[in-house]
Amino acid sequence: MIPTNSTKTNTWINPAEPVWPPERIEALRALWKDGKSFSEIATALDTSKNAVIGKAHRLALPPRQPKERAARSRPAPIYPPPTLPRPASSPKRIGHPVKFFELQPWMCRFPLGDPRSPDFRFCGEPTVHDKTSWCADCQKVVFVVMPARMRRAA
Repeated sequence: MIPTNSTKTNTWINPAEPVWPPERIEALRALWKDGKSFSEIATALDTSKNAVIGKAHRLALPPRQPKERAARSRPAPIYPPPTLPRPASSPKRIGHPVKFFELQPWMCRFPLGDPRSPDFRFCGEPTVHDKTSWCADCQKVVFVVMPARMRRAA
């Protein structure tokens, strides 16, 4: 079946007639220079937006500066989670294992037990100066220093 010339298409029955004649290209360049959007140019030239984008790319028209957008502020959280004060550091273990929803930003996140079991908990001890997610004891388990001979072999 031969494609027909319908509105908003660049499909023509007569291949001798160019799809983008010089007059149409000049109109595209003029509208481009005026800062019109692809949709506005497509409407003015009675073609599709994608045809205009493709022709602008093939003509290597200069890129336009993006329009300034108004800065949008993020809405405040509806219910900010309550935070408990960080306890003073102490050499003895003062924390107790806590559930996921009981964790606070200053608590150790080292997992204790099987995650599939109902009594799965996290360490809950105070972290090391808010620089890691683990307490001093759990940090020794997480970061294991390899002996020098093993580091050289790797």
